[in-house]
Amino acid sequence: MAFMVFIIVTMLFMLGTLVFTMGSSMVLENGSYYLGITIPKNYRNEEAVKAIAAEYKKSWRVISLIGLVTCFMILLFYDYVSIQMVYIMVWFFALIYVYQQNLKKYGWKLYNWKITQEWYNSEENSGKLRRIDTAVTVNKDRMPVSAYWGIITLAGVAFCVFRYITAGFSVVSFSFAMCAVVFLVTYFVIAKSRTKVYCDDSNVNMKINKCVRFEWSRCMMLHSGMAAFTAVMLLMSGKMEALFGIDSNTASGMSIAVTIMLGSLGSMMALFITYDNIRKVKNQAASVNYYDDGDIYYLMGKKNPNAPAVHEKRVGIGFELNAGSKVDLIVIAVIMLFVIGLAIFMLKYDLADVALNISADDGGRMVAKVEAAGDSSTFYLDEVTDVELLDELPDMSKEIGYDGTVYYIGCFNVSGYGNCDTYVCLRTDMAVVVKTKDRTYVFNDETADGTRQMYESLR
Repeated sequence: MAFMVFIIVTMLFMLGTLVFTMGSSMVLENGSYYLGITIPKNYRNEEAVKAIAAEYKKSWRVISLIGLVTCFMILLFYDYVSIQMVYIMVWFFALIYVYQQNLKKYGWKLYNWKITQEWYNSEENSGKLRRIDTAVTVNKDRMPVSAYWGIITLAGVAFCVFRYITAGFSVVSFSFAMCAVVFLVTYFVIAKSRTKVYCDDSNVNMKINKCVRFEWSRCMMLHSGMAAFTAVMLLMSGKMEALFGIDSNTASGMSIAVTIMLGSLGSMMALFITYDNIRKVKNQAASVNYYDDGDIYYLMGKKNPNAPAVHEKRVGIGFELNAGSKVDLIVIAVIMLFVIGLAIFMLKYDLADVALNISADDGGRMVAKVEAAGDSSTFYLDEVTDVELLDELPDMSKEIGYDGTVYYIGCFNVSGYGNCDTYVCLRTDMAVVVKTKDRTYVFNDETADGTRQMYESLR
């Protein structure tokens, strides 16, 4: 149940992020962009513009409500983690697609209104597009924060790699270490990308480009450092027992939860502070007439040949590739293939069946074999020192293995017993504990009667 609660909370957070970035006035009025289309600030109070915005807001609420209802439909697949993984990704990408297509639908309406307006077609605004601002281009390399701050990230990642080799691999820590590397690479992409010409005023272009490149490069460097720090702290979480003298199960769970929570909050704060700082600078320059010939490329989902390879999102927070919607679909397809492949691998755990088989080896000794989902453990019956039948499952935390909504399979830290070979179905509260001189085994059947039969066969 706790695992499912975590999944639903995560999905609600994902939905909340989409709802905010696709419907918040703060995000929709992004500098020169309004609903993703270049509209000068002094024309956004036109009745036609307000009517289009009101229609969009209404459809945005409907999509958000559908997203909320479909979020809880994952409960239909409570017993199948593999299907849950695919459902989450399909749900998330489908929501992104629907939100974006809906925005573009009203973006087209706004664009078609704009091109009929006298202010857009006047001599003052037409034919004056500039592709390059020399003063800005010359100074672009001095705008981002120093790359030397990346040494901290590299040191953290190097330490993690060393620990993976010498002390064992951690999937969670590795995930954050990879994020640290990705953020660091993103920093260099932003630092080396082309500058953007916003208007004919070179001072305004300089101010905005400097703010954008400095703020986002600093944000990516902070994200990279925090991800590396989180990866290191997750590796060191086992030290909590020695530091505080508390149960390792409690210490590990507490330290991991606190570390991930603080890292995530830090990243979110850095992201919103960065966006707010940039927005303030863009709003200060609102008196200048912005222009942008990229509206049609954005609406048609095509690469803009006149824009940098990586640029700020028109709607939303952060950067995106200037590659067109086809490349976006390819990226999503690659991610989905990976998720589906992982889901197929996880399917064996969803369909697991814990079995206990007792037989004689070649020497005549009786040996018991517990197996589930391709994993197994064996022990000789004459080496068993104690067998217990538990009426309630003890608390468990995974060391290595699988912990889904129905099965725990692998090496788990079991409260009162330490590290055990565990093959447990959570559909029943009963379990058998077998102790030998060197190892402890915890397992059960999916029914109470089946668990009692396992216990009786070992007595």
